[in-house]
Amino acid sequence: RPPRSTLSSSSAASDVYKRQTETRDIQLSGRPLVLEFRLQSLTIDEVVITADVARSRETPVAFTNITPAKIEEELAGQDIPLILNSTPGVYATQQGGGDGDARITIRGFDQRNLAVMIDGIPVNDMENGWVYWSNWFGLDAIQRTMQVQRGLGASQLALPSVGGTINILTVGIESEMRTSIKQEVDSQGKIRSSFGFTSGRLPKGWGITLAGSYKRGNGWVDNTYSEGWFYYGKIDKRMNRHLLTLTAMGAPQMHDQRSYMRPVSAYDTVYAKKLGIDIDELKNANPSYNIFDKGVGYNQHWGYVKRDRFDPDAQEEVVAERSNQYHKPQFTLRDFWTITDKLTISNNLYLSVGKGGGDGPITSMKDSQLFHDPEHPHYGQINWQSIYNTNCKPQPPFNTLPINPIYSDSLLFSSNYLRRQHNEHYWYGLLSKVNYNINSNFDISGGLDLRSYKGIHFTTITDLMGGDYAIDKYDKRIDYFANPHTAMKFEGDTIDYYYDGLVRWGGVFVQGEYKTEKIFTFLNLTTAVSGYNKIDYFNRSESGWIYKQGFTVKTGLNYNLNRYSNVFMNLGYLSRVRAYRYFYKGYTTEFADERGNEVIKAIEGGYTYGSPRFSLFFNAYFTQWVNKPGRTVRSKYILQPGDPGYSPGDDSEKDVYADIAGIDQRHAGIELDMVYKILHNLEFQGLSLIHI
Repeated sequence: RPPRSTLSSSSAASDVYKRQTETRDIQLSGRPLVLEFRLQSLTIDEVVITADVARSRETPVAFTNITPAKIEEELAGQDIPLILNSTPGVYATQQGGGDGDARITIRGFDQRNLAVMIDGIPVNDMENGWVYWSNWFGLDAIQRTMQVQRGLGASQLALPSVGGTINILTVGIESEMRTSIKQEVDSQGKIRSSFGFTSGRLPKGWGITLAGSYKRGNGWVDNTYSEGWFYYGKIDKRMNRHLLTLTAMGAPQMHDQRSYMRPVSAYDTVYAKKLGIDIDELKNANPSYNIFDKGVGYNQHWGYVKRDRFDPDAQEEVVAERSNQYHKPQFTLRDFWTITDKLTISNNLYLSVGKGGGDGPITSMKDSQLFHDPEHPHYGQINWQSIYNTNCKPQPPFNTLPINPIYSDSLLFSSNYLRRQHNEHYWYGLLSKVNYNINSNFDISGGLDLRSYKGIHFTTITDLMGGDYAIDKYDKRIDYFANPHTAMKFEGDTIDYYYDGLVRWGGVFVQGEYKTEKIFTFLNLTTAVSGYNKIDYFNRSESGWIYKQGFTVKTGLNYNLNRYSNVFMNLGYLSRVRAYRYFYKGYTTEFADERGNEVIKAIEGGYTYGSPRFSLFFNAYFTQWVNKPGRTVRSKYILQPGDPGYSPGDDSEKDVYADIAGIDQRHAGIELDMVYKILHNLEFQGLSLIHI
């Protein structure tokens, strides 16, 4: 009878593992004899090399494998991170409730400080480290397993995995032939249709994996409509000692959002009173602005408008204040080469192209622009009609040019309007790994991690909301004083900012492993150089390239006490280069104050017990984060005599930037995870965590 694996190292789908034989001598005495075989997670070589998968009773880190069965039973159309909420130290939330807007934290570290990889390829944004889950919504159709490593993790790469690593592994040629078709519908009427096909190994070493998904409908939050497609294709070809894989995937989508928090009384005054909030005092404080009892699905970021400037019979339509549209196709070419039984090489070339951005008004909606009369049919929503009607009336444009652009009844100025903030990118990289098995006890591996990234950021006008033009004078390439009419901007024009963020990354890593039946230990060394450059087209400036180096030292030890118990410990020291987003002052090309690298010091220890009926995982961790960067803060300031750039008689306000850095932060806690198998088909699970 195979024992239940602990939650920290639960077995994944059977196709992940290769066979191992075990021989025992037994003596029969006429009485029933029960044999217990402990299952070991012997992952196939391709997965180990390309994805840095942790293994039970070997890798000395805290980790959890999420099986396809669990994904099938519990994900139910949610964003992928939400399946991880039953993992110790992990907190995932839908944030505002928009489809694809989920976020996840591990041990208190947000997504910028986690490493997310798909088949070993990193997908964190190269400028700010964020992960946008709307770009990967259909991956559950072809997931082999998902492994979450908490803490520094087992990845050999110089990744920003201070809090943890999430590695999503997909099916391929090593799987059995399988076809799936699934139709889902939720309580809001949102539908999702999906299919998946895996051929397994076909004649002559070919393998094909295909998947597709389509979703459409409203979310549980008011006016969070979403529509999206997902496509995935993988071709495998085994040739002698090579396994070639070509993968293409993407998820073009659009969804409306709810982004900002409101007082709890806006959703439920009864619950607010239970929290000790004085509702009467709140109503008296802002009688014109407060919104009450709209329900948990209330979303203030939408409203109605009738575009009747040219059509008196125009129908009322819904306009969302916040929405997102994006498509991020990713292509990967992988060669896994088994040179000998001891030596393997994995080379991965990948390309990612992102197009899209977020929509919203040029001036964010204030509470005063909502309907505040409880008797009004649009109570609590944006009064778009007032904005539209204002833009339809002759009014002078708001600008400081010496001569205003001509305006008249036939050419109307928009004081507020909708625009799209584009965040596009071109990203390609090479990930190369070599693994050499010296003997049955020693392994050594190493490789290169090379990346080049170009982020393109600009804003365009999408809807002038009744007017004909807007005013924008941020493009310093244009002499607005000589030609004031050039400040007039129309739908489709670029406004506000336009710059490129350039990132280069070069990393080298090496890792040595020693293992016996009782002991597993490793030492990992990495170094990486990050290069940053910023080109501002509106301000006609460029920061120039700056290069900074960081390094990582990680080590750990696992000791198997007996067939059921093991203990482990790991520690690490990281000198990490600050992310691109922290290197510049606001929208300028000026470097922020240099404060040196971030330093992360971490130590962790744990104990695991796994028997046929009961499994337990316990660990404690401590992480010290020194010189953590903060965002650059912008404020207004009138230059004084002696200040750089001061001109006599100039009393206009200037943007002044302050770099908040040098913050120290500590993360410490205890995690407990257990399973008791009451019957073969009934089990009790429990977890507990204490953050110190």
